[in-house]
Amino acid sequence: MTTTLYLVRHGETYENHDHIFQGVLDTKLTPKGLAQTEGLGRYFKAIPIDKAYTSPLSRARMTAEGALTYHPEIKAEIVDDLHEIEGGELQGLDFDTCNQRFNNIMVTFRKNPSAFDPPGGESLPQVYRRFTKAVNTLVRQNLGKTILIAAHGTVIQTWINYAWGRSEDQIKLAFLPNGSVSKFTFDDELNVKIDYLGDVSYMDTQAE
Repeated sequence: MTTTLYLVRHGETYENHDHIFQGVLDTKLTPKGLAQTEGLGRYFKAIPIDKAYTSPLSRARMTAEGALTYHPEIKAEIVDDLHEIEGGELQGLDFDTCNQRFNNIMVTFRKNPSAFDPPGGESLPQVYRRFTKAVNTLVRQNLGKTILIAAHGTVIQTWINYAWGRSEDQIKLAFLPNGSVSKFTFDDELNVKIDYLGDVSYMDTQAE
């Protein structure tokens, strides 16, 4: 019995475009981001989906809705623990300002992610524990099914590290594109396999 997970990063926001730390700010999709949600609908048109879940943030909810365009019987359920990293005092600041005010904190984020701990926010190990627990809970609730989760760049990175077998103190980052799809499958013992990461092939296809 195989359980399948499609993990989707939300479409592009203005903050993504402008290199601003979003965290749990409820930001809006750009026109490109909206086009990505439409493309995701085509991507998943022929893929059977049994259940769908989303972060409570609107950029993820809109992405989930787009991905489910051709599955009107499926409504994405909001799961609070799928939200993006709580960025504390970094939220709303561009990356250069984050570095200037907080001792090159974005350099730490890139080069030593497990040490990243924004003032007033969540450390990356805390995010790792929260998000991997949430995803594994949803997988256990849907054994033998195919589920879709719409979430965010940083939290998805923690899940990928988990799937690679890296612990919370060994996190490495390789961010996936906005609107990208990653596929994972689980065996009967819930061992996770990475099928592919960061697929954006639909962006090169034309709408039918």
